[in-house]
Amino acid sequence: VLDPVYANEVAIFDAQFVDRIQRDGAAYARDEEERLVAFYTRLDAFLEANRAALVEAFPGDASPLIAQRVAWSSVKLVQLLRSYGNNPDDASLQGHMAIRDRAMADNLTFLARELHPDRKIIVWAANLHVRHANAATTWVFPTMGQWLSERFRDELYTIGLYPNRGTVPGTRSLFSIDPAEPGTLERLLSDAGSPQLFVDLLHQSRSTGTRWMFEPMLSRDASISGPQAMLPVLIVPRDQYDGLLFIDRVSAPRFISR
Repeated sequence: VLDPVYANEVAIFDAQFVDRIQRDGAAYARDEEERLVAFYTRLDAFLEANRAALVEAFPGDASPLIAQRVAWSSVKLVQLLRSYGNNPDDASLQGHMAIRDRAMADNLTFLARELHPDRKIIVWAANLHVRHANAATTWVFPTMGQWLSERFRDELYTIGLYPNRGTVPGTRSLFSIDPAEPGTLERLLSDAGSPQLFVDLLHQSRSTGTRWMFEPMLSRDASISGPQAMLPVLIVPRDQYDGLLFIDRVSAPRFISR
């Protein structure tokens, strides 16, 4: 152990942090932000300064790299929870969603470039988080997919998931999706007549049959949780995704009680 006293301090502090975050969330982050950010920033710097020694001490074990990433991520978690507590509806570049999505993109970049540079990575996330040009929609802020498309465009294939009707989960509850209105992306895909449909966008060129891929269309963010999923979003499909997966009828999962 490089510094057993500091290691014990970190173990105690981190256990308390996890407990308080789970119990008090945004309020804890807001009230203790300065102290928490200072602690995990120091830990991140310590792990970076001692990275070579830790990697040598743990051959073939990614734990030192992951520990440093967790310290960095803890800073971002505190910042986004504080921002959420101050204004849950803040969709600006300083809002909690922007902080979260930039952090997710940075963590995936770490996985792709440092931890698993020779592996393929599959990421499942809501359309809001994976699309390539979210800043061009009514959501305004750049999301994970936009950062990743800038860094890995030639290695990336992004699929948007769109249901037409059924039930989807909210925050520990369910809500219903009505069939899509005419003129929407979901309605166009539904009119193809298939209960499940995959459409490649990346390798298409504009023609009479593919014109809709290159033009603005209203869609619903029904792959995200809560009533906001029903808000219409204007997108150009091919600017946002490399492919689309359409499912006519979806059913929400059965939640497991804790």
